[in-house]
Amino acid sequence: MTKQGLLAEMERLKLRLEDSEATLHAIRNGEVEALVVSTPEGDQIFTLSGAERPYRLVIEMMQEGAAILAANGTILYCNCCFADMVKRPHEKVIGRTADEFFPVKSKESLAKLIKKGCNGVTNEAVLLAGDGTSVPVLLSLSSLEGINGGGALCLVATDISERIKAEESLIPKPHPPGGTDCIAGEGWQISQRYRQFA
Repeated sequence: MTKQGLLAEMERLKLRLEDSEATLHAIRNGEVEALVVSTPEGDQIFTLSGAERPYRLVIEMMQEGAAILAANGTILYCNCCFADMVKRPHEKVIGRTADEFFPVKSKESLAKLIKKGCNGVTNEAVLLAGDGTSVPVLLSLSSLEGINGGGALCLVATDISERIKAEESLIPKPHPPGGTDCIAGEGWQISQRYRQFA
């Protein structure tokens, strides 16, 4: 190898070393939450463990659907429970707009809430699942400061299907003419409150 070739190789190695040192500096100073490593099986994501790890575990393990929305309604993050509620793979939910998972009657009010950046707003709504079914939820929105340049929202959806079934069981069933009792089939009556969001 010539002297010119050796100098070029040394400069290339120097740049790689600087890049590696900058990466290590970012990791040491907590500026990195995860690493993407290319492997023969595809890209693998490795998250770094820190003080926020217990919080991430709580969010992932809770029984409510949770999502972080950008100011324009784009889903930046969702937990597995939210993905299960809308019956879509986790990776097919992130990057979509939240209104894609709500029926027409709920989209306008959701858009207003997102635009206002409401804090602590709770309302009943319906989530649309990928298989065409719907899930009644108690929806809660809260502002998140310091995420995505401000204006981000935390959305929490609690499935209230069982509560609605219990309420419906308390509603007296009408009797057919002749006074004999009728047997109501599954999903016989949808509560008025649920119907307004479907």
